[in-house]
Amino acid sequence: MRITVKLRIIATMAAAFFIAIAVGTFGLWSLERTQADLSSMYREQLMPIVHLGEVRNLIFLDRTALNQALLAGTPDAAATADGRIKTHMAEMDKHWSAYYPALVNSDIEMSQDKTFIAKRLQTRDLIAQELKLLNSDQHEKASDFMLHSVESSFDEETSLIGKIVDENVRQAQQASADSSARGHRTVIITLLVLVVAAMLVLFSGIALTRAVMKPLLRARGLAERISRGELNEALVITGHDELSDTLRALSQMDTQLTAIVAKVRDNASDVMHSARDISAGNDDLSSRTQEQASSLEETATSMEEMTATVKQNAEGAGQAQNIATSLRSDAIAGRKIAVDASSAMELITEASRSISEIAVLIDEIAFQTNLLALNAAVEAARAGDQGRGFAVVATEVRSLAQRSASAAKNIKSLINDTVERVSVGAELVRKAGHSLETIQTGATRVCDIVSEIAAASVQQSSGIEQVNDAVTALDQVTQQNAALVEEASAASRLALELTQELVQQMAFFKIAGIAEEAASRIKVRALEKVERPNTNEQVHRLQPVKLMLDTASEW
Repeated sequence: MRITVKLRIIATMAAAFFIAIAVGTFGLWSLERTQADLSSMYREQLMPIVHLGEVRNLIFLDRTALNQALLAGTPDAAATADGRIKTHMAEMDKHWSAYYPALVNSDIEMSQDKTFIAKRLQTRDLIAQELKLLNSDQHEKASDFMLHSVESSFDEETSLIGKIVDENVRQAQQASADSSARGHRTVIITLLVLVVAAMLVLFSGIALTRAVMKPLLRARGLAERISRGELNEALVITGHDELSDTLRALSQMDTQLTAIVAKVRDNASDVMHSARDISAGNDDLSSRTQEQASSLEETATSMEEMTATVKQNAEGAGQAQNIATSLRSDAIAGRKIAVDASSAMELITEASRSISEIAVLIDEIAFQTNLLALNAAVEAARAGDQGRGFAVVATEVRSLAQRSASAAKNIKSLINDTVERVSVGAELVRKAGHSLETIQTGATRVCDIVSEIAAASVQQSSGIEQVNDAVTALDQVTQQNAALVEEASAASRLALELTQELVQQMAFFKIAGIAEEAASRIKVRALEKVERPNTNEQVHRLQPVKLMLDTASEW
């Protein structure tokens, strides 16, 4: 069975857990038992003593009441004592009922209780006789009876109560002793369990620590050997837990690292040779790329100036288009005003004609009124003095008719003159509308031409901007390429330096089974290979660089 570290830890923790549960359970049981003992002692020993103490106190009060009544020697004092004694007896019966027989715990106590009950009945009879003597005013006889009978009965009763209390005290002491003994045993058992648990946990911890630390120490030793460059050290691993698996993984890592280091040793010189060739090619490409970037920068400057000029032309064409559009809008508005004015003139002409017809009608009405006035004047002349007033009215009417006719003629003359002038104005407005229509047509053609010019200028500006953007982008790309080539050149030089340093650092590792001389020969051979590179290989490796340079020249 494979005992893993995980299983050992779980087993140790489970053992400690179950031991803690056992100790806790036993402690809780002990506390519960102690609480039960205290409750039993309170209920079975303390409470009986309390009740018996009250009974003894009431017996003393009864005795005091009888003595006070005897000393007073009056029936009233006897009656007062009788009332107090009855009250005391009722309270005594209540306490005795609470105690007996529920709180009696032994046969001895039960026997003592029965003796006390008999004695208490006897004492109550004696108290009744004493009160009877006091009430009958037999003072000497009552004193003698009190001294020889009642007092002795009180003493015996008090003695019995004391014995019962002593029995309960003895029982309480015994219960306390038993509880103390059980507590002592509980402490001893708990200490023993804790000691055993501590020993088990300690031994389990020691065993677990040994099982964990031994593989860890071996793993640390392997890591220290690897840090010193000592590789491929054999490890004998016999365990089957997680730490043993970790050691196997570390041993496998050591083997893989050995293979990697050997491979790196073999390839470090080739990498250094290639890095030197790449560095030379990158330096050449960097110089050509910088020359190309300068030419593109000058081209980009010229294109920016041309773009600004074309953009200015496009802006002028746009302004001209706006002016032509405004002029066409004004011409359209003027033509519309002329049409509205012509329509208004026609309406005025029609209104003048209507007014002229109204004036003709007024002239006819005035003529008819004049005829009627003449007829009225003739009739008034025929009537003589009776028609004089009517003749005056007819004369006034005729005068008004003549004035109306004269005004109508003047209005007609003015309206005819107005109609002629309005006709002339309408003709002029019509000619103005025709002229404005011609202007509108011309403005529309001008606006269309300017719009075409503006559109062509915008397209030309857009095209030049695109060309400028392309040149600028090409310039930026070339600048970036120059920067990248410079960075690549620096990186290749750095790679060459790092490769040389890598070759030197690989000599740090010492692989078991390979002599130091062999490692030194590998280092020397690599350095000689770097100093005397193969010409054919160098030409073959420079072909990609040459192709890159030719491409840069074509650009």
